Amino acid sequence: MLRKVGALMFIGAFMSVGANAASITFDTWQHNEGVGPDYEVTISDGMDNGNATFDVTFKVASGQADILGIYFNFSSIFGPANPYGANPLVDDGGVVTQVCLEAVSCGGGNNMNGININGVQNPTWDLAFQIDEQGQGGGAITEGSFSFLAGGLTLDDFYAAGVRAQSTSPGPGSDKAWSLEPNPGTEVPEPATLALLGLGLAGLVAARRRPEAA
Repeated sequence: MLRKVGALMFIGAFMSVGANAASITFDTWQHNEGVGPDYEVTISDGMDNGNATFDVTFKVASGQADILGIYFNFSSIFGPANPYGANPLVDDGGVVTQVCLEAVSCGGGNNMNGININGVQNPTWDLAFQIDEQGQGGGAITEGSFSFLAGGLTLDDFYAAGVRAQSTSPGPGSDKAWSLEPNPGTEVPEPATLALLGLGLAGLVAARRRPEAA
């Protein structure tokens, strides 16, 4: 009986690992001048007051840059079918100063003018988040995080991400980068799941050591 209980606990814990939140990361970029810093933009499933969210983290992975804006599109067709009818921001993370729907630009020099994605010139993005303003004094914003409502979308709906930045090394001072290659992230078990998994393993060990009743 103990062996059956331990096995069931182990199976339950193992199955719950696959149910944890997943993520995707955009880390392969094209640049308006052909060269620029490397970025990482990761989107993870989240929850806020019972509402599904997308939790975004971004950073300059290499080079030097001040990130002015983050852009997302949920279709290969840019612009005419925005899934959001209102500002979906949940947590600005202390970095988002403005949200724009169906936008090529979003204030303070934060724009994606002059680029061409799959034959679409100056594409209109579903969502644009202003992070910093062009030419601002003080320190550059090189990383941060924020959250917005999923609105019925899933990670599979992310088609493209964009970054508007002022880069200083290498390449031009004005960087407009985009990525169409989201990479799936590794699912990380939550602490409760790890504890359950440990209990299941302990149960299996105890059952294995206990002699069978005659």
